[in-house]
Amino acid sequence: MSTIRVCGGSLSVDSDPERGFAISAIVDGVSGANALWQRTGFVPGEFRRVLGPSGEPSIETFVDLFSGGWFEMFPTTGYSGTVQGSTGLAVSLLHGEVMRLPWELTAHDTSVVEATVTTIRTPFRLTRRLEVQGDELIVTERAENIAPVPAPYVWGHHPCFDRATFAGGRFELDAASAEVPAPVFDRGHSSLVPGAPFAFPVAPMLDGGVRDVASIPEAPDGRHEQTTVVVRRGGVRITAPRIGRAFTLTWDERDFPHVLLWQDYQAPDAAFWGTCDTFAVEPSSAPGRSLDDAVAAGAVKLLAPGEAANLTMRARWGAIDEEPTAA
Repeated sequence: MSTIRVCGGSLSVDSDPERGFAISAIVDGVSGANALWQRTGFVPGEFRRVLGPSGEPSIETFVDLFSGGWFEMFPTTGYSGTVQGSTGLAVSLLHGEVMRLPWELTAHDTSVVEATVTTIRTPFRLTRRLEVQGDELIVTERAENIAPVPAPYVWGHHPCFDRATFAGGRFELDAASAEVPAPVFDRGHSSLVPGAPFAFPVAPMLDGGVRDVASIPEAPDGRHEQTTVVVRRGGVRITAPRIGRAFTLTWDERDFPHVLLWQDYQAPDAAFWGTCDTFAVEPSSAPGRSLDDAVAAGAVKLLAPGEAANLTMRARWGAIDEEPTAA
């Protein structure tokens, strides 16, 4: 199936349910800018109901399919790890199952697209609905445990934003605390002090200086860094001064109290052959970068047999001088 476009007001949204139901574009009708970054010159592998091996090998199968955009992380987030489930020790895949699977289209018109997917190694059915109302994208989701026993999960989202669209801008979070996670994922292209807590957005650097990690560079500067944030309110606002616009993504902080910030501005010899020019603001139900971090923090959730969890996220473009709304 080709990409499905839904529109309303001055907003258009592209997604492909058959390819992990990733959102590839959230286009502002005023400026024509796409908030999301896509890998250039890349054709992903085939999306089938086949997951491949768990653990470390799942990195390769993720890279085979990852095109950028905004994808779902469920029933685990981040790096692979282990969690004691009801039937034994489960080993997860990088960023979970559902971004790797074809979803079944259940509804579609000019402003709505909805699809569902049933996981393979875990007992969940996930339904996702994208609806454009006026100038706003509303994402509503339902995750249901279809097993007769409790099932553990961690939930998150991975929107990859385009640095060029937001060049010279910044992203604004209501941060309660922040930290540079340790160990550093890419020592060759990160200058931040690993394991250091900091007052967001000013993080300590190895040379004794500091970096404003919320500042988006005018041009790719070769860095590849991660920071983690605990938020007071669920949302991020990203300014795009070149076009006089700002993009806002909001969620309920009770669903996603944690955010992982990933910034890769064409780091050479790093991920994806140095082609990345993106930053991701990844809201999650658990802290850290892996399932093991979630387990250590006691942040793995359980759904009882037949129980469902629901959440809503909202995204919109607006004028850069528009008064930010509460998340």
